[in-house]
Amino acid sequence: NPTNLGGVLQNAYAIYNDMGFGNVGAGSVTINYAGWNTGTDARAEIRLGDENGELVGTVSIPQTSTMQGAVHWSQYTTVTAELDQVITGDQDICVVFRGSGTHVANVKYLRFQYADPDAALEEALEMAAGVDRTDKTAESLAALDQAIQDAEALLEAGEMTETQMQDAIRALEDAI
Repeated sequence: NPTNLGGVLQNAYAIYNDMGFGNVGAGSVTINYAGWNTGTDARAEIRLGDENGELVGTVSIPQTSTMQGAVHWSQYTTVTAELDQVITGDQDICVVFRGSGTHVANVKYLRFQYADPDAALEEALEMAAGVDRTDKTAESLAALDQAIQDAEALLEAGEMTETQMQDAIRALEDAI
């Protein structure tokens, strides 16, 4: 399954090369997974570089079912954990799976969250404000100005969800 790390074994790892975290960086990670009869100590270690790299966070991934059968490998849940340090810049990220069971999990996705959502949106606004406007069409300028206006309004409101922040950043990036 190209959208799933299936049947992840003890000490298996996955490396994600050249992940861009920008200047603001990531402060937490979310993992969507299923774990049937994996024991109580299953976890994912987030490391820089490779499987022996600097440990920057650990996510507990407790079993999602103790019942036997293939259907129980499909009971997904989501966990989020703070990282021990903010990850910035371009990094190779290695996720190492540990636990006392033979299998650790099926992983549907990993998602890193900005350390400071306001700062992430402010960084995107700065990039948008610095765009060379001379070679833009009237239509693309209108889209850029609207994206800037919407992002500024979101910041002024003071409360935003992760989805709202990501949508605003994506709109700015698309308009640039």
